[in-house]
Amino acid sequence: MRCRTRTTTCGLATMALGLLAALVPAATVRAQQDAADPLGGRVGGVRLKADEASAAVGLVRRALELLEADRSLKGLQPRAAQIRAVADAVRAAWPKATPLPDVVLQQRPMQVFVTLYLPTGADLTAEGRGDSLLAALVDAAVNLPRAPRYQADGFHRLADVRIHLDVTVYRLPYMQNVADPFLYSMRPGLDGLVYENGDLRGTVLPWEAVRRAWQMHFIQIGEGEAERPAAPRDARLPEDVKKAVFRELLDRAGAQPATWRGPGARVLRFETQSFVERAAGGRTQAGQPAVAALYRMGPLVDAESVTEASMAAATRSATDYLARTMSAEGAVNASYDPLRDQWVAGPDASRQALTIHTLARLHAARPEAWIVRAAQAAAVTLMKSVKEGIVTDVDGTQRPCAFVFAGLKSEVAWTSQALVALADLHGLAPDKATETTVRQMAVALLAAQQKGGSFQVYFATDAAGDKGVRNSEDLEGESLAVLALVRAYELLGDETCLRAAQRSAEYMVFQRERRIGRRQETGLPDVALVEALDRLDTLLPSDALARYGRLCGEQIVARQASEPARYLDDEFGGFPTGLVFDSESAAHHLRGLAAARRLAARLRADAPQRHASLKFDEFEPRADRAARLAEAFLLNHQYRAESSFYAAQPAVAVGGLRFSATDARVSTVTVLNFLLAELPQPPARRATPLPPSR
Repeated sequence: MRCRTRTTTCGLATMALGLLAALVPAATVRAQQDAADPLGGRVGGVRLKADEASAAVGLVRRALELLEADRSLKGLQPRAAQIRAVADAVRAAWPKATPLPDVVLQQRPMQVFVTLYLPTGADLTAEGRGDSLLAALVDAAVNLPRAPRYQADGFHRLADVRIHLDVTVYRLPYMQNVADPFLYSMRPGLDGLVYENGDLRGTVLPWEAVRRAWQMHFIQIGEGEAERPAAPRDARLPEDVKKAVFRELLDRAGAQPATWRGPGARVLRFETQSFVERAAGGRTQAGQPAVAALYRMGPLVDAESVTEASMAAATRSATDYLARTMSAEGAVNASYDPLRDQWVAGPDASRQALTIHTLARLHAARPEAWIVRAAQAAAVTLMKSVKEGIVTDVDGTQRPCAFVFAGLKSEVAWTSQALVALADLHGLAPDKATETTVRQMAVALLAAQQKGGSFQVYFATDAAGDKGVRNSEDLEGESLAVLALVRAYELLGDETCLRAAQRSAEYMVFQRERRIGRRQETGLPDVALVEALDRLDTLLPSDALARYGRLCGEQIVARQASEPARYLDDEFGGFPTGLVFDSESAAHHLRGLAAARRLAARLRADAPQRHASLKFDEFEPRADRAARLAEAFLLNHQYRAESSFYAAQPAVAVGGLRFSATDARVSTVTVLNFLLAELPQPPARRATPLPPSR
C-alpha cells in the first residue's frame, strides 16, 4: 500500500535499514535498490494530450465508483487479482462510443500519483505503478480506499471531490554522491524528490513545494556541524522552501537528519505532468475539457492567449478581491495566506494611499456607491499617519503644512502618495477638509524641494538627525513628488506647484543621471517618473520630457525576462527582484509600461510629428509586447477557480495575485498596482498657457 496517511506525507516510511546496511558496498546496495524497483528506474516517457488526460482521470473516477459500489472488488485477494478485476470492470463500463486512447493501454512502466481534493482544500494522495498507464491508475485507485482518512474525512463522497492526477514523465538520479550539494538546482514546484537508503524510502511530489504551508524548524549552524532547533518561521523564499522540502523528505523516509548520508543513500528527481478536474464530481461545461493542465501555480497562460476580454475578467476578479481585503474600519490588509487561511494585517500609509488611488480609478470606470464609501473609510485610517507642522518662507512668513510620518521610510514618498490619494478622494467626494490637507501637503513638498529641483528623504535635517540617518537624495520619492505636485496643481490651480513639478522634472531629465555617475541620459526604470512625465507633458508639452519618458519606458522593457530559453514558463514576462520573480515587481513595472504606452498613444493621436521625431513609433511595438508578457505573467499568479482548489478557503483567494511561485500569499500591493495598470487614466486638466519648457 502506497497511500498517504499523514496530512503532509506522500510515500513510504518503512523499517530502518540497521547496522548491516552500513557494511554493504554502495554499488551492491544500489543494485539491490534497482532490482527491488518494479519500474527498474525507467519510467514514463509519455506526455498526455488533453483528451488523453481527461480519459485517464475519468478512469480513476470510474474505478473509485466501482470500488464503492461493488464490495466484492474492494475485498478481493490477492492484490494483483484485485487490480486485474478492477481494470477489467472499468474497461467493460467504459462507453464504447469513445474508445480508450492507445496511450492508456500501451505496455511501458508507468508511475502516477492520484490526489483527491475536498472543497476545503484537504487532500489525500496515493501512488500507483504498473506496466501500463491503465494498471498504474487502477493501482492508485485501489490504494486510496485503504487509507483511514478516505472514509473518515469524506473522500468517498466522490460528488464533492476533485481528482488531481500526476503522471511521471521521467525519473533520474539527482544525487549519487551524498556529500555534494544538490538542492541549489532544485526547481520548487517542478521537481519531485525520492530518497532511498536500503529499506528507507520517502517521496515528495513536485506540487507540494508550492501548495504546502512550509515552515523552517531547523537551521544549520556551520559546515559539517549538526542542525539545531530554531524558532519556526514560514518558508517563503525558494531556498527556504527547498530546505523545508528536503527535511520533510527525510521525515517521510524515516531517516535522521544527522545520519541520513550513507553509502547506499540516493536521491532521485522526477517530473510529472499534472492535471485536475475543473469541477467537483467531474462535472463539465459545454465546450470545455474535463480537466485543466497545471503548471506550478495553475493552468498556464501564455501571452498569445491574453485578450481584452480576459484582462477585463481578471480586473473584475481583482476588484472583487480588493473589496474583501478591507476591514470595516477602512484598514487595508497587507496580504492573505490561502494555505493557512490567515489575513496579514498592519495597515501602513503607503498602502492606504495606494488603495484610495485605485478606488478612485475604479469609480471612474464603474461608478458605484460602495467605492466612495470604501475610499472615505481608507482615508480615515490614512489620516492617522498625517502630522501637522509649520514651515517658514524666505520672507519669514509661516505657513501650516502636513506630512506623513513614515518612521525610517521616505517621508517625501509617503506624503506624495497621500497627496495624490486625497486629491483623488476630493474628486470622488469634494470636501473642504480634504482640500485643506492637500494644500498643506503641497506646502510641505514645496518647502522640501532643493534649489536644483531634487528632494531629500526627510523634510527637515533635524528630523533626519533625530532618526540617526543621513538625509540623502530620495530617488524614488522625488519622482512621486513630481506627480503629487502636478495633482496638487490640478486640484488647487496653484501654478507654484506646476512650476515646482516642472523644475524637478527638468532636474531629473538633465542632471540626475550625471549625479549618480552616468555620462549621458539613458533613462531609469522609474515607474513614478514615467507617470509624472506623461501627465506633465499634457499640461506643459516638452520634447525633452517626453523623450525621457520614452527612455524610462525602454529601461523598463529591458528589465523584463523576455527570452523564453533563459527562464521557466511562469518566470517568462516577469521582472526579477534578485533571484525571485515576484508579482509585486511585475505589477509595478506594468504600471510604468501603461504610462509609457499612454504617452505614446496620446502623442500619436494629438501630435504625430512629435510621436515620430521622438521615436515612439519604434518604441510602441516593444512596449506593447512587454505589456502582454507582463499581463500573462500576472494572470499566472492570479487565483482562479481552477487554480485555487487546494486553498483552505478557495472563494476568498479567487481574484488575488500570489506573491511568487513559492509564496502563496496574496499581495494587496500587487492587486492594487495591477488594477492601476489596467484601469483607464482620467485625463489631466490643462493649465493656462505658460512659457515653453527647455
